[in-house]
Amino acid sequence: MTRLTRWLASACLLSLILLTSCTGVRGADISGSLQSFYEIEYSTIRARLYQSELAIEYVKEDGTVPVRVTIQRDQTLAPGAEYDLQTQGAITGRSKDTDMPPLNNGAVTLRDFDVAPGSRIRGDFDASFQVGDASAGLSGSFDTTLEVVEFVEGYDHDFGKPDMGETDMDEDMPSGE
Repeated sequence: MTRLTRWLASACLLSLILLTSCTGVRGADISGSLQSFYEIEYSTIRARLYQSELAIEYVKEDGTVPVRVTIQRDQTLAPGAEYDLQTQGAITGRSKDTDMPPLNNGAVTLRDFDVAPGSRIRGDFDASFQVGDASAGLSGSFDTTLEVVEFVEGYDHDFGKPDMGETDMDEDMPSGE
């Protein structure tokens, strides 16, 4: 093989690798035996910080979330920290009208994290689920930017906004005296 042929072969291989990496979801990966029982296909990943939790969401094109890894905010969120998903968080999701199986155990680690909109959040998780009499695993990584969500209509933690049925009208109503 001549030097030119080797160089062209190397250039083609590098181009193929770069093209392949650009067609996937950058900064995210999910794998494990759970895929045999539950569809975990996704098109994008997002990280959202709510008043009550940090959520890493693997999102399909139609907006459904087959995998959602959460850490409760009553924990101190810090880079390098590992969180037990049974006691300090959860993994939930829904795909093709099927809920994710029950979690046996799991952990998530934040590699990079800062509580600031647009900051980088990077980490990984590993979990085991109960599927009938068997156990199935799921592990993944994430690398995205943080979105801080202050208010989401209809959620439990709506930061003092009145829910339907909650009014201040009772104060204005005349008492039956």
